[in-house]
Amino acid sequence: FQIVFQAALRRREGSFDLDAVVDAILTKMIRRHPHVFAPAEGEAPASAEDVERAWARIKADERVAAGDDGPQDPLAGVPSTLPALVRAYRLQEKAAAVGFDWPDLAGVWAKLDEEWDELREAVDEEDLAATRDELGDVLFVLVRLGHKLGVDADAALRGAIDKFERRFGHVMARCHEEGLAPADAGLARMESFWDEAKAGEKG
Repeated sequence: FQIVFQAALRRREGSFDLDAVVDAILTKMIRRHPHVFAPAEGEAPASAEDVERAWARIKADERVAAGDDGPQDPLAGVPSTLPALVRAYRLQEKAAAVGFDWPDLAGVWAKLDEEWDELREAVDEEDLAATRDELGDVLFVLVRLGHKLGVDADAALRGAIDKFERRFGHVMARCHEEGLAPADAGLARMESFWDEAKAGEKG
């Protein structure tokens, strides 16, 4: 309704009408998605990454055509209000679209090892600021690792949270059955209940 309403107002002003809006959108869709609408002979993209790189090139060409010759900012448009894991994924995808990405899993594993070692060092030195910084780096690399493995990090974490809640619920139920206050049960007893829950899920 809002689109039709605004187009009607602009038509009265002589600015544009709904047909012009549709034409502009159609032109942009075809221009930005040549692999869908008009693939050249022998130029079909080999992967989703190829499509993303082509998208980035086309958008850069549009900027130049519009007279914007300032430095490119591929990360523009990723809202800072997104949940951290989702934002990390979106930022990494934007960077990867212009070629800033590890070509294979080996590079991601090497980076994860490097960041893990730096985290351990920060913990050993009891440096809280460095620990926070390095833990963030580990999480950031894990997001990219998930993508390379075809796993959405946010969905994976949600799954782990659901699993924790389910198994911990079993621990609390078993403490209740045994007449134990959780604080008095002891870690070893609660871990045995946890293992029961885990075995039950696998069974």
